[in-house]
Amino acid sequence: IKDFSKDTQGQLDKINMKSSVTSISTGFLAIKEVVGPVFSAISGFVNKSVDEAIEAERANTQLAQSLKLVGDFSEEAISSFNDFADELARTTTLQDDQVISAAALAKSYKLTNQEAKLVVKSAAELSAATGQDLNTAVETLSKTFNGFVSKELKQLAPELKTLTAAQLEAGDAVKILGERFEGTAAALRGTAGGSVTALGNAFS
Repeated sequence: IKDFSKDTQGQLDKINMKSSVTSISTGFLAIKEVVGPVFSAISGFVNKSVDEAIEAERANTQLAQSLKLVGDFSEEAISSFNDFADELARTTTLQDDQVISAAALAKSYKLTNQEAKLVVKSAAELSAATGQDLNTAVETLSKTFNGFVSKELKQLAPELKTLTAAQLEAGDAVKILGERFEGTAAALRGTAGGSVTALGNAFS
């Protein structure tokens, strides 16, 4: 009887142990299914934030270097460009680091700070109207200060053909195009797609 009792108890202990192990294993799997996606989402958010911080630092470094090359560098200038970028980002689908990079590109054409801002703002409108990327629009508009007006720009605004060299140097071509397409970038932000992009930028 004693031997039978021991054997029976041993079998019961094995069953209980197996049941406990199975329950624990099942519990961990359930936790993994719930928590796994959360950790993946957090990891993705952190990685995206790091990438955006790196890009923002790169853009500001690029701008600082462009300012230094033409003798316009100062902390006040950097701050002013950042304020300008923040404002443009609030009213368009552009990110502030995109605006800063575009400003650095404009400065590489030896434009004044005000001229560079005018170019970037007009480029944002031109980009929204034509679908070309911001930097391409910046390059195209910046070149007009040196007297080069592309065939495409003349087709968009025929009056550019009559501008004198002095008027081009004064930025009249950029002003005309900026006024021609004024509000296009803001209108694009107001579309369904633009709103989604702007919302994503806001959380960047």
